[in-house]
Amino acid sequence: MALEFHHINFVSNNVDAMDAFYRNILEMDSIPVEQFPRTEETHDRGYSGKINFVTEGKIEMHLAERNLEVGFKNNQTINPVDKGHIAFRTDDIASFLSKLDAAGIPYSDYGTTFAKEWHQVFFHDPEGNIIEVHQRLDQSA
Repeated sequence: MALEFHHINFVSNNVDAMDAFYRNILEMDSIPVEQFPRTEETHDRGYSGKINFVTEGKIEMHLAERNLEVGFKNNQTINPVDKGHIAFRTDDIASFLSKLDAAGIPYSDYGTTFAKEWHQVFFHDPEGNIIEVHQRLDQSA
């Protein structure tokens, strides 16, 4: 089971201002939102907040609209778009979940709630910071 650092997620009430800051001040490049197919939000599941994506060429930043209701709406304990999170990609989400279970670390398994092509889980580190681990479901891309 390999893990690699994938992205940092910052949340904001003004995604466009955050996007402009990272593109103009830090000279990061935009990543087209079309590269991130999202699952459609329904009455009782999902998240359709605005998200922009930027990169310096290696690591992505996901700039997401803050939504304090996402955890409640999706019947999950952890809300990844309240304060933001860091994210890692794995090639074996089942093994990683077994590792969390063995360590007694509770997590919120959102599956493909946010992204059609990613299985995402969220949990806390010892200080309460949110960590995402996800697996790309289409391993050929």
